[in-house]
Amino acid sequence: MAKQNKGRKFFAASATAALVASAIVPVASAAQVNDYNKISDYAKEAVQSLVDAGVIQGDTNGNFNPLNTVTRAQAAEIFTKALELEADGDVNFKDVKKGAWYYNSIAAVVANGIFEGVSATEFAPNKSLTRSEAAKILVEAFGLEGSADLSQFADASSVKPWAKSYLETAVANGVIQGSATNGKTSLNPNASITRQDFALVFARTLELVETPAEATAVKAINNTTVEVTFEDAVENVKALDFKIDGLEIKNAAVKQTNKKVVVLTTAAQTADKEYVVTLDGENIGKFKGVAAVIPTAITFVDNTYSIQATNGSQVTVKAQVTVPDGQSKKDIPVTFNVYTGKNNDTAINPQIVGEAVTDENGVATYTYTRYNGDTDYVDAYATGAAAKKATAKVYWTSPIGISDVTKETTVANNAKKVYQITGKKNTTVYVAFEENLNVTPDKGVTTAKVEGFTTWTLDSNGNKLAGSANGYPYEFTTGGKAVTEVLLDANGKANLVVTGVNASVTPVVYEVTDAYAGAKTSSTTSVDFSYDKTAKQVKGSKVTFQQTQILGLTVAAEGKANAATWKNAKEMGGRDYVATVKTAAGAAAVGTPVRLAFNDKTSNNLSTLRVYDANGKEVAKTTTGDVVYFDGLTTNSKGEVKFTVTNSLANAFATPTVFIENGTKAGLDAADLQQVSEITYFSEVLASDYTSKLVSTTSADTTEVVTAFGANDEARFAYQLSDQNGKPRAYDKATSVSFQVTNTGASALTVTVGTQVYTVSPGGVGTYNTDILANTTEAVIFVKGNGTSSATVIATPSTTGLALGQVSTNVTFASGATTTAFSVDKVKSTNGVATADVVTFTFNENVNVGNVTVIAGSTVAALQADATNAKVLRATFVNPLVSGTANNQFKVSYAGKVYTFELQADGTFKQI
Repeated sequence: MAKQNKGRKFFAASATAALVASAIVPVASAAQVNDYNKISDYAKEAVQSLVDAGVIQGDTNGNFNPLNTVTRAQAAEIFTKALELEADGDVNFKDVKKGAWYYNSIAAVVANGIFEGVSATEFAPNKSLTRSEAAKILVEAFGLEGSADLSQFADASSVKPWAKSYLETAVANGVIQGSATNGKTSLNPNASITRQDFALVFARTLELVETPAEATAVKAINNTTVEVTFEDAVENVKALDFKIDGLEIKNAAVKQTNKKVVVLTTAAQTADKEYVVTLDGENIGKFKGVAAVIPTAITFVDNTYSIQATNGSQVTVKAQVTVPDGQSKKDIPVTFNVYTGKNNDTAINPQIVGEAVTDENGVATYTYTRYNGDTDYVDAYATGAAAKKATAKVYWTSPIGISDVTKETTVANNAKKVYQITGKKNTTVYVAFEENLNVTPDKGVTTAKVEGFTTWTLDSNGNKLAGSANGYPYEFTTGGKAVTEVLLDANGKANLVVTGVNASVTPVVYEVTDAYAGAKTSSTTSVDFSYDKTAKQVKGSKVTFQQTQILGLTVAAEGKANAATWKNAKEMGGRDYVATVKTAAGAAAVGTPVRLAFNDKTSNNLSTLRVYDANGKEVAKTTTGDVVYFDGLTTNSKGEVKFTVTNSLANAFATPTVFIENGTKAGLDAADLQQVSEITYFSEVLASDYTSKLVSTTSADTTEVVTAFGANDEARFAYQLSDQNGKPRAYDKATSVSFQVTNTGASALTVTVGTQVYTVSPGGVGTYNTDILANTTEAVIFVKGNGTSSATVIATPSTTGLALGQVSTNVTFASGATTTAFSVDKVKSTNGVATADVVTFTFNENVNVGNVTVIAGSTVAALQADATNAKVLRATFVNPLVSGTANNQFKVSYAGKVYTFELQADGTFKQI
C-alpha cells in the first residue's frame, strides 16, 4: 500500500492559496473552449476548473487541442498563472527571446526553482514534456512526499533511474495513476504528456495543497483560555504554529462544538495587558488579558450529593460552578476538602485536600479512595473562595439497596410493582417519590401510592404528625410533607409495593440520621424525617402505571393517496384501508367492533365525507363537536376490517384515526387503542386516471370475486372501468369490449352475451363483442360449466380518449367439488322428507358474515353470527328447502370458491 505524506512548498505563506485551491472546484458553467466535447470524460472536470480559473485557455481559434502534447513553455505558463508567480530578473537561454509570449513565464518558473534548462544555455521551450518530467516538476514544486511501489505497472522496467523516485511519489499521492490497456495498467513514463492529461495531473496536485488558515477573531475567554476563530474549519491544528508574545501557550486544540475555532490554553494572563497572537510568524490578532473568574455559586451534580461506596473502591464527585454572565466556566480551579464524620478515626482516615479544574460546562471532577472509611464529608469550593461551598457525603459502610422484584417498568393501572429493599437488619428506612420532591402541589403525582406501610405527614420541622396506610410520599414547595416508613426485617429486607393509576414514580429509599450519628428508628419522633439530598440513599427504577391494551392494532392504506371523488353508491371513488386487530398472543381478534374518527385539523369537508364497508354498504356517521365518527365496522375471521374513505368534493382530504373504544371516555380519547393512518386527497377523475379490470363472480353476489365454481355453475365476467384505485367509474363515451373465451377443460362451455347463447367446445376459442355504454361502468358476459372444465377469459377494450390495457382471468368448473373448511348441520326429516328454512354452518376458524354468501336459486339468504361461537353462522332462506323438489339446493360462496349442496331425504346435505 502506498505511503503518503503530503507537503506544500509555495503555498505555506501565500495569500492567494485559497483562490488557487478554489480553481479546482467543479463549477456549473459552459465550456470556454470550442472543442470542449473532444476532451476525454475523465479530464473534462480538471480542464474546466483550470479554464474557469483563467489558468489555461484555447489557442487563437479558441481550441484547447486536448490530445496535443504539452511543451515546456506551455507548462511554464500554466505554473505561472496558477501560482501567480512573478519573474525575478532575466533569463539567459539563447532559445528564449525577449518578447516571446512565454518569456516572462519561463523567467518566473526558473527563478522559483520549478524548471531548469536542458543545458546551461538552452531551455528548449518547444520541446514536449514527458510524463516523467511532469512528475518531477510537480513533486518538486509542491514538495510532495511519499513512496509507492511501481511494480504494479506493466512497464515499470522502462522508468529511467532519474525519474523513479519522482514517479513513486506522484503515484503515492494519486497524481499519476496510469492507464489500462488489454487488462494491464501502464505508466507510459517516457511518452509525451497530452494537454488534457497535464491539466488532470496539475489539478490533482492542487487538490493536495493545504491552504493557510486565516483568522477572523481572537478573544480571551477567561484567565487561561484564548479562542482563535478562522474562516474555515481547521483540519490539522498540529500544523499551525501559534505564539503569544509574553505568554506561554500550554496547548492548542480544535473546539469540539465549532471546528472553525482553535482553543489556546495559556498560563495565567495579566488583566488588561495587550497580547499579540501570531501564526506561522504572521500577526493574526490581539487581545487583552482577563482576570481570573470567581464563581458566584457551586453545587454538586450527577447525583453526587450522596454516594454509597465500598472500601477500596474509587469515588468520583462532581461540582459545578456558576459564573457571572459572559464569563467562561472553563479551567476554574476547584478545591475538594474531604474529612470524616464525628465518630471516625482521623488517624486511619486523614483529611484529603485535592484540586481539579472545570471543563467547558463548569464541572470539576475529583476521584479518591478510602480503605477503612465510614462517612466522609466532601466540601467543594472555588480555590481561594471557601466562603461559597457545597457539601456532599460519601457512605462507605452499611449500604442500602433496592432491586426490582417485578421486572416490568410499565404495568397496568392498579397493578402492583414490587421492589426489594435491603439494608441493615431491624432498622428503619424511608421512601420518597422523586417526582414529588420540591414541586408545587399541582405538579405532584397523587395517583400512585405505597401499600402495606405507614405514610406519615410531617410538620414544618420534619416531625411526624399522623400516619395512614396506603398513602403517597411528597415534599411540596408550599410546605406540605409526607414520607413512607419501612421497617427492615431480621435479614435486613423488606418488599416495597407500589400501585397506581395513570402515573409514573421513582422510589428513593433513604436513611434519617442526626448530625454525626447513626440511623434513626421508627420510634424516634423529635427528629427531621424529611428527605435530605445528602442522606444515605438509593434510587429504584421508575415505574409507569397506564391502561394496558390487550389488543394490537395496525392500519394500512391501499392504492393511491390521490383518490377519485364520490359520484354515487356504485361509483364511490375514494381509497381503501385495512385495519388489523390482533390479540396479545398474536391471533386474529374476530368480531371486534372498530370505530373511525376524523377531525377538522387533519381532514376537511367533513359534512360530505363518506365511509363504505367491504360489501359496499355505507357506514353510519355521527358528529360530536369537531369530530366525525363512523360506526358499524367489525373485524372478520382474519381480524381485519376493510373500509373505503371517500368524499364528493374535489380538493377535500381525510385522515382516518382507527380506534377501539376501550378508553376512559365515550368517543376517541388518549386511552383508546388507536392508529392514525395515511391521508387521502380527493380530486376529479382524469382520462389518465382510468384503469380497468376483469372480475369473475357469481350472478347472485357480484361483490365477491370467485374463481372456482361448481361443475354446472354459471360464472359472471364483468369488464369494469375503474378509477385510479380500482373503484368502478363510468366514462362519457362508449367502450367496445372484445371477450375471448378459451375452453381449457374437458367439457363444453355455454357463453351468454345479452340474449345470444354460444357454445365453446373443449380446446375451442370464442370471441364475443359487446359495449360498455356511455356513463356506465361495465360490460358483462356469462360462462356456464357443463361438467368439469376450465376457462381463460381475455377482455380487450377499445375507446376514444382512454388508454386501457388487455386484462384476463382464469376459472374452473369442478364436478363434485368438496370443502373441509366448514360443515353443514343436519336438519329435521319427517316421513322421508327433509325441510329447512334455517341451516347452520360450522367453520374451522372464526368467521365473519361479510365473508360468506349463501344463495338458493336467485335469492340470497340472510346470515346471522352465533352469539357464543364465532365459528358458527346461520342462514335463513326466504323459501324453505325441501328434499326431493326443485328447491332442494343452495350454493355457498366462501374464500373465492363456490360450493353446491343438495338437501337429502334424511336431513343431511350432500356436496354436488
